[in-house]
Amino acid sequence: MKYTIQKSEITKVEETRYDLEERLLEFSVRIIRLSESRPATRAGNHVAGQLLRSGTAPLPMHGEAQAAESARDFQHKLRVALKELRETLFSVLQATRMKTPTFARSARCAFQ
Repeated sequence: MKYTIQKSEITKVEETRYDLEERLLEFSVRIIRLSESRPATRAGNHVAGQLLRSGTAPLPMHGEAQAAESARDFQHKLRVALKELRETLFSVLQATRMKTPTFARSARCAFQ
């Protein structure tokens, strides 16, 4: 069975391009800025460190997924990146409830 792709199909795909890599890059930059606004306390350093680890990990994981050896490997790598994003969400929620106004305000502003 032979399948031919018509030019109109290619144009449609290019128009609806969803650049996940660019969005993950912007997300990582926001996480870095947020972690830099943390208070210089033991708790602030802990939360900021966790944010940095989980919030910047999905971008290189996405790059690794693009070089996956199979469709299953690709899905697995993206699922791990999704877990990191979920972990980041809970760290951001935790940061917004901290009693430090600057850090909490920065956390809310970073994702609006």
